[in-house]
Amino acid sequence: VVTKAYDFNAPMYAVEARNGNGNLNEEYSFVSIDSQDIVVETLKKAEDGNGIIMRLYESKNQSETVTFKFGNGSTDL
Repeated sequence: VVTKAYDFNAPMYAVEARNGNGNLNEEYSFVSIDSQDIVVETLKKAEDGNGIIMRLYESKNQSETVTFKFGNGSTDL
């Protein structure tokens, strides 16, 4: 239900970007999660420039172990 609500209330849209100096695949995910109960609301660069801030929550008010995949690596939290 949470995913469908987000899809309805905040639909994703594509923005065409200029060519840069790097190489990216046609599809790229900054973060993916192996649970449908975790909702990532925001990703942003840390104010000091040393990291990424991720805001998320668990939508069913339950404890669980999940795996986050960032670009090419992964971290269990």
